[in-house]
Amino acid sequence: MATAKIGEDDMPALASEAVDHLVRLKINFIAIDFDQTIINIHTGGKWTGNGTDLAQHVRPIFKHFINAASAADMKLAVVTFSP
Repeated sequence: MATAKIGEDDMPALASEAVDHLVRLKINFIAIDFDQTIINIHTGGKWTGNGTDLAQHVRPIFKHFINAASAADMKLAVVTFSP
């Protein structure tokens, strides 16, 4: 079975649906891994570039999801296993 690729235009609605579902489940706190989850690279816990360069590695769905969760007044934590 083939899966459809999610387009950038679909992501705000999908992120909102996901957050709405979490709110209905009474979940109010989300912890999201950073390296290779929010961003598409592994920093090893260190980034020598600037914020603008790092922002280029943020996965589009997380830009929308984090904004939607914040708008729903959910608490967010960014976590990592990197030293």
